[in-house]
Amino acid sequence: MTGSEFPTPSKRHPDGDISKNGIRSDAEISEKDAYERGDAYTDDDLLTEEDEYEGENGEEYDEEEEYDDDDLLMCEEEYDFNGIDHLEDTERLDDLLRGFRPENWKEMSMEERKELIAELFWYVIDITGIRNPPKTVYYDEPPNRNSISCGTYSCDDNAVRINEWLFDNRPDLVFDTVVHELWHAYQHQCAEDPRCPRGELYRDGFENYREPKYGHEAYENQMVEAEARAFAERFKDRFNKICGGR
Repeated sequence: MTGSEFPTPSKRHPDGDISKNGIRSDAEISEKDAYERGDAYTDDDLLTEEDEYEGENGEEYDEEEEYDDDDLLMCEEEYDFNGIDHLEDTERLDDLLRGFRPENWKEMSMEERKELIAELFWYVIDITGIRNPPKTVYYDEPPNRNSISCGTYSCDDNAVRINEWLFDNRPDLVFDTVVHELWHAYQHQCAEDPRCPRGELYRDGFENYREPKYGHEAYENQMVEAEARAFAERFKDRFNKICGGR
């Protein structure tokens, strides 16, 4: 997978073009997610076509395959995020999050929006200590009948991809996507570091990664996705606190 570096927009990102070691995170939104996030989509918009799903090499997903306990979804309070404090610099973070308020976001130009994203991008990199910061690539992909592509992280080219379609249609998902995908970049860094206490767990998670096409529940319940959602949820909670949920 290739693309231009931040902030130059890339060519359209092909749906599902994620490597075996890459992450397609927060890319497909279920009916439950849509309800919780306030999406104005009907049931018909969120239909799945499970009978069409196959693996990269045409292999079928074995629905009877069992997952280890460590791969299952844990409650948010069970994650310590390896001691990383998302409120390390509250003044800096709060100033960034205010930029995503609807009344502020809609007044920004495309360039200003990407500058704000870049600042949030570097805040997350600073607090997580990511040693090899990913590049940021933009693509423009409207939702299909059953999913919204929000963004991805791929370790193959160390790139976070963000869907520009969200900017005018779902700005509430923009900063959530940035944080979620950067946590995947952090997970990959830890997976390659023998000193990281959770490195082996991350490696196992990526080696046995289940993309959304294998079933939304299996995708959401795997540890690497559940942890990334929980980390992004901390930022959403802060946003709601300082911006009154708007």
